[in-house]
Amino acid sequence: MTKRIEYIDYLKGLSIIWVVWYHTTHPEFVDYSFRIPLFFFISGIFFRPYPIKKFFKKKINTLVIPFIFFYLVYYIFYITLWFFKYKNLQDFDFTCILQLFNTFKGYENFIINPPLWFICALINLQILLYLSIKIFRKKLHITLFALIITSLGVLYSFEIPTPFMFGRSLNYFIYYTMGYLIGSNISSLVCNFKNSSKSKLLLFTSLLIVVFCVILKQFIPQTEDDFIKLINYIEIFAIIVSLMYLFSWIYKYKIFSPFKFFGVNSYIVLGMHEIFHTVNYILIRNIFGEVTITLGIIQTIITLIILWPTIIIFNKYIPYLVGKKPILTI
Repeated sequence: MTKRIEYIDYLKGLSIIWVVWYHTTHPEFVDYSFRIPLFFFISGIFFRPYPIKKFFKKKINTLVIPFIFFYLVYYIFYITLWFFKYKNLQDFDFTCILQLFNTFKGYENFIINPPLWFICALINLQILLYLSIKIFRKKLHITLFALIITSLGVLYSFEIPTPFMFGRSLNYFIYYTMGYLIGSNISSLVCNFKNSSKSKLLLFTSLLIVVFCVILKQFIPQTEDDFIKLINYIEIFAIIVSLMYLFSWIYKYKIFSPFKFFGVNSYIVLGMHEIFHTVNYILIRNIFGEVTITLGIIQTIITLIILWPTIIIFNKYIPYLVGKKPILTI
């Protein structure tokens, strides 16, 4: 599959808007991490194992350069924020920019633009998937490798520090791999819902799995953490498939067009929303005091509104820095 699947962009928009909302004051259910697996599964659908020279040039153009750009933009913002708060830069640690090269475990993160770990993870996962495809070739072997790597990530990412969020990324390798291996096939079934009994069966099975997992988790002791994680993986895969059906039906309604806009421009959202969130949070807190869930929703809406013209401006004037046009010729 070489062309984009339109409703998938809408679904990616859901995941990225959910990320923006997650970084505000929000209700507890927002913490349920389907947004991250959804983002990586969808990204995996469009992965292509190009010849190695072309592959690395594309990744530099679309991932590495935007990462560096958004990292430096936030670094300047961080310095500015410090100056406005303390009225001087005498105690500012300018070397914090080098924290990117530290090692991290679990959910630890660098302080300069933390949401950029998504792009770090994409770089890690794409290189890892590329190597697994070249080494194993057969889908079954690639799948087994992904299961092993993901299991290692789940078991050890909180214990072993790694550079560039590598250990944290491994938790999501199975989603990215499955997006590449079966995402297009699932999408074909989803799009053929009216004429395919297999498509109807897939939807029914997915919904049934979600219900079963939700009920099952009510009876599992909280001490059985590893088993709960396994159930969550199964449940999230079923949720992703169910959401694919939902968005294949609703994406044509104009009210959902912002989902596509933010989905297509997800890297800019990842790179800039933390800056706008921080400014909005300061203003809202100064005006209203404590930031509540309601104000968190307002903060999310304001951030998305500011992001809209920012995305348009970036795409028009600096497309080479945000991954929309290549700096390195392919």
